[in-house]
Amino acid sequence: MIATGANNVIVIGAGFSGLAAADALNSAGLAVTIVEARDRVGGRARTQQQENGIWLDYGGQWLGPGQDEMYALAKRLGHSTWPMYTAGKHRTLFSGRLGAYRGSIPLNLPLRALSSLGYAYLRLLRLMRRVDRNSPWLSPRAQELDSQSVGEWMRKHVRHPDAFSVFRIAVESIFAAHPDDISLLHALFYFRSGGGFFSLVESEGGAQQDRLQRGVQPLAEAYAKDLQQRGVQIFLNAPVRSVEQTGSAVTVKSDTREWQAAAAICAAPPTLAHDIVFTPPLSEAKKALLNNLQPGCAIKCFAIYETPFWRNQGWSGSAVSDVPPVHVCFDVTPPDETRGILMGFIEGREGVKYTELGESARREAFLEALTNWFGDEAATPLDYYDHSWRNDDWARGCYAGVAAPGHWTSVGHSIRAPHERVFWAGTETATQWNGYFEGAVRAGKRAASQVIETLS
Repeated sequence: MIATGANNVIVIGAGFSGLAAADALNSAGLAVTIVEARDRVGGRARTQQQENGIWLDYGGQWLGPGQDEMYALAKRLGHSTWPMYTAGKHRTLFSGRLGAYRGSIPLNLPLRALSSLGYAYLRLLRLMRRVDRNSPWLSPRAQELDSQSVGEWMRKHVRHPDAFSVFRIAVESIFAAHPDDISLLHALFYFRSGGGFFSLVESEGGAQQDRLQRGVQPLAEAYAKDLQQRGVQIFLNAPVRSVEQTGSAVTVKSDTREWQAAAAICAAPPTLAHDIVFTPPLSEAKKALLNNLQPGCAIKCFAIYETPFWRNQGWSGSAVSDVPPVHVCFDVTPPDETRGILMGFIEGREGVKYTELGESARREAFLEALTNWFGDEAATPLDYYDHSWRNDDWARGCYAGVAAPGHWTSVGHSIRAPHERVFWAGTETATQWNGYFEGAVRAGKRAASQVIETLS
């Protein structure tokens, strides 16, 4: 069956970027259809209610200062936020030493480790400030920065072993990828797009400051419902297989249906967009870009307790450790404290390994880490849940596409370049808050403005 319309725009992907693109297009008076591979909207946002009634955000879950589009969207749709719990002391475990600290930086580390961290951060800051956020490949020393990995840079400039561990854990927490797999230029661009290194790792005042009370996917669902009430069509369970352009028409095909429009926006993750057959074919640079922006790997683990017992002991629930595979932990207890919930990540190469090992191994590893930090009471939760995004056919990893060394300076120029009447959205195309829902919304609006200009 075919749907036609001279002013129609097809949006591929119903994550926040696709929804935001449809919103802007609809507001401009264009007829819009969204085509989504999953059986739901939200993309890399996934909120699920468990048998015990607890709602868990298996995907992205945080908002922070500077993410104005997401806060505005939540307010517009009546979804309130609440701050992450940060009261109390944070736990550390480095080189076999259990410790505690307050604030953003583990000041309980040896003085030489703190000195090494400070030196490395200042060098990183100087490099980051010179990166062109809009066109990283045009930055001063771009070739030099893009030719080395973050891991190579760390081995040169982070000398103390504890400092090296802290830096590595921070990098893996941001990208869900090993430092050796990340271009230094990409990391510098990413840090700058999100307001700086500390902005991306901090809770209070940083990207992990707030959560949505109903979860993130319900916000996407409310957004989709609002769009449908305004006339936007949304088709689920419809993975796009091909996009064909003939003259002024664009035909988008799934397994069972096709849609014809005047333009299309692809808001799918790069690794999935790479599988779509485009006619005429994409440029070699664009194909290489989509293929090379591979997502990291993160497993999100949750332990549910009768109460947040650690709070009564003076702990915030936040923790960091150099003991693999679980390096960080957060308190994600709901505001009403009906249950206590600790959440941690297994990321990067360890995420790949533990995805294959299975849930039992992940549960054992997570509870061992929690017990090391918070004592024997952490060893016996009421329930345990986890989710590996590597096993998700329509994401294949998370948090976002990561550029390997050599990527930006060879093919980066094609990141937002239209393919005739096909335009590109998705958080990976954002110049601000790249990799975050905020970046997704901004990218969707930018792609929509390109379409509107083309069709006007």
